[in-house]
Amino acid sequence: MTRLTLALPEDLSRRAKARAALEGTTLSAVIRTYLQDFAAGLDEAQEELEDIRAVLEIQRRIEAGTEQFYDWEEVKAELDALPSEDRRDSKGGNARSPRPRPPARSTTRRSAGR
Repeated sequence: MTRLTLALPEDLSRRAKARAALEGTTLSAVIRTYLQDFAAGLDEAQEELEDIRAVLEIQRRIEAGTEQFYDWEEVKAELDALPSEDRRDSKGGNARSPRPRPPARSTTRRSAGR
């Protein structure tokens, strides 16, 4: 196991140790649990960062005029022109077997100081 040294304000350290004792655990165990939860989100955080980078790159290309930008009416017209077996309806389902698609992932991002 790796040892970790933390610099904490005395009052915070004292209160955290007291609460841990009240809960029948140690401050070390509490911190270990928080770090496990924090580290478990690493893959998701990396995916979010990749998504943000992709969006920023596309926005940069749109602003530079090197990325084609389509509005919804253009996309809908192109979809409507497809043969019915290849076309998805406007609700996102397949025209042959109408099923709703899962909601799109939110592009709203939380700040780094969660």
